Amino acid sequence: MRNILKLKPFPKNQISLRHKIALGFVSFNTVICLLLGFLLYQASSFIYSNKMQKNSFSNSTYSISLNSKNEDTIIEIKKKLANITAIVTFATFIIALFISLLLAKYFTEPLVMLSDGMNKLASGDLTALVEIKNKDEFGVLADNFNEMVTNLQISSEVQSELITEVSTLNENLERKVNERTKTIQAQSQELKKQLQMAEKIQLSLLPSKVPNIRATNISFKYKPMMQVGGDLLDFYHNNRELVLFICDVSGHGVPAAFLAAMVKMSLQSSYRMRQSPSQSIRKIHRTLQGKLNGHFVSAIFCWINLEDGTMLTSNAGHLPLIHIKQTGEILPIKSKGRVICEYFIPNSIEIKIPLEKGDKIVMYTDGIIEATNPSMELYGEDRLLYMLQLNYQESPQRLCDLIYNSAIEFMGKDTALSDDMTILIFEYTGEL
Repeated sequence: MRNILKLKPFPKNQISLRHKIALGFVSFNTVICLLLGFLLYQASSFIYSNKMQKNSFSNSTYSISLNSKNEDTIIEIKKKLANITAIVTFATFIIALFISLLLAKYFTEPLVMLSDGMNKLASGDLTALVEIKNKDEFGVLADNFNEMVTNLQISSEVQSELITEVSTLNENLERKVNERTKTIQAQSQELKKQLQMAEKIQLSLLPSKVPNIRATNISFKYKPMMQVGGDLLDFYHNNRELVLFICDVSGHGVPAAFLAAMVKMSLQSSYRMRQSPSQSIRKIHRTLQGKLNGHFVSAIFCWINLEDGTMLTSNAGHLPLIHIKQTGEILPIKSKGRVICEYFIPNSIEIKIPLEKGDKIVMYTDGIIEATNPSMELYGEDRLLYMLQLNYQESPQRLCDLIYNSAIEFMGKDTALSDDMTILIFEYTGEL
């Protein structure tokens, strides 16, 4: 156990406090004894001298005759007084020394016991109690010290129990975290596999390659924000007609991809039944009714007669398609039509557009024009129209790449997509 108190032990090679106090008492008492002996000697001499003087005045004749003898007697008496003073002083010194040692022991022994207790406590011994039976200040100090040691023992036991409990909780928590981490990792791997499978399924719903269709030149670019997305494009053709379709399901990820797959299934039915663009949009609405769960779908459906270049189109709340004439004229085609949702019946109308040789039709989703740069500026429809105007003579494939790369560069190459990006460009060559 680490030291609880940082105390300095008593240095063994120095004079102890007990000896210092004893030496102090002895020195003080020695001086007092010598001073008392000297004063006693002087007082005795003074008293005896006064007595002799009185006697001499009362009998002057006799004093003169005995003067010589008195002097010898005085000297003898002074010697006796000196011896008595020395004996008394020495006896007093011995008594004072004994009393000094007793007092030194009385004052220092409790302090030594407290110091030893402190040293033991500092070394981590929580059983270092001090037994002082005196009821004076030393006894009170010892009681306080023992109470402190007892409290430290209790605190140490509580601390030990807390440490054990916390250690157990940490072990349990660590075990649960490890178990949960393994579960999450397993779920993550499973989710990753499912997303990869969903990605393959969605890619299978897209045209695997552009078919070789007479009188047409078609290209597209598709880039989901996540592994799967809500954008969908499709086309259907036979020898005389071509159907182009593009839609954008609100939201991202798996829910949007699931709804896009349902739209794809509805399209197959429309193709078989040879429905018109507006009929096909209403068919999609019926298929998704009760399944959108707050989502909505915007779409454009185009039917093109490859023999004469006539195109019928219906828009369900989608961005307007763009008609690029062979002369370079850019014509956004805006037509009436609500988005496909659970709250309204589609009201799309059909617009008839004659196509000439070299005309192009551009269909795209909002991921293109809503691409945002670090300054929070949108790519916007104006930039898109400018790019089309500048490169209208390029092939559909080249034009798709130019627009897509332009939007990516505008965002910044290291910037993640904020929405799915899809663009479909059709050129009518008129060569049946």
